[in-house]
Amino acid sequence: MTRVDQSAYEQGLEWHTIQPGRPMENGYVESFNGTLRAECLDVHWFATLIEAKQVIESWRLEYMTVVLTDLWENERRVSSLVRSL
Repeated sequence: MTRVDQSAYEQGLEWHTIQPGRPMENGYVESFNGTLRAECLDVHWFATLIEAKQVIESWRLEYMTVVLTDLWENERRVSSLVRSL
């Protein structure tokens, strides 16, 4: 048993994993991972770990701002449509 498994067992945690070949069991994470790869990791060459952390964090903050803003805008449009019905 690995240390992680032992620690989870001691804390009473259960592992919930995605079945092999079934990435859509967690589509949001898979989508984020693909976007991170395509828009950040594939376009930068990191010289140091510190640089990688800084660039990735900057990208993440921008991504979350854009995604959350888009979600809020869409929800607001849907709400106004529903109220008009």
